[in-house]
Amino acid sequence: MLALKEQGIRIPQDIAFVGFNNDPVTKVIEPNLTTINYSGYEMGQVAARHLINHVRDVSFISSTNTIILRSELIVRASSLKKGAK
Repeated sequence: MLALKEQGIRIPQDIAFVGFNNDPVTKVIEPNLTTINYSGYEMGQVAARHLINHVRDVSFISSTNTIILRSELIVRASSLKKGAK
């Protein structure tokens, strides 16, 4: 965001900006950053469970699974069109 601002690119007027992890800093920077909120802890648990199953030969390494975890889009000023709230 800083590099874009240094080049005179305005956020969100010229470009929308979105992050991914809902760090506390997303509420402090200007404009506040739109972000995806997800459970990193849950993601780690699921990944570890699948790794352990592969190691124990419960599931085969040649097979793949699609795992969908819930997440939330938190819309903040960095992606709002002019006049939107």
